[in-house]
Amino acid sequence: MLRIKKEITLRDYQIDASDFATSRPASLLSLKTGTGKSLISINASANLLNEGKVKKAIFICTKTSLIEVDNDLRTKLEYDDGSSFQPFIITDNESLREFYRNEEHDITLLQYEKIHQLDLALLFKCLSKVPTLVICDESHKLKTPSALLTKSIIAYRDWE
Repeated sequence: MLRIKKEITLRDYQIDASDFATSRPASLLSLKTGTGKSLISINASANLLNEGKVKKAIFICTKTSLIEVDNDLRTKLEYDDGSSFQPFIITDNESLREFYRNEEHDITLLQYEKIHQLDLALLFKCLSKVPTLVICDESHKLKTPSALLTKSIIAYRDWE
């Protein structure tokens, strides 16, 4: 099971926000800069995975924030036995297939910029195989409803 490293202490509002997201996986959290949104998202993801509410989690990030989220996942998460956590990164259709074939991969990173290069039907098919939490980091990237990126995310949400 995944957990936040013991030496990291969440603030009360971070625990409340994480609990809110854990109890409502289709929620939207909007918090100010510097409030620890990544830590909240990481903790909520670990909780949902551990509780079996989801089987996979995908952090969709900008090219810049991907490096930060990758570092946050590596430095703030660990397994119960204390071993390090290594996130998986989707770079193409084959790595997308690998993410869903391999049960050891539970959290992955995907750049917004890479979504256009993926086979969307394959992405949606993979995402619908198992309950998947999708976290949109830097969600201001989705502000234009007519943008292809925003349409892709909405299409996934509406996928049946």
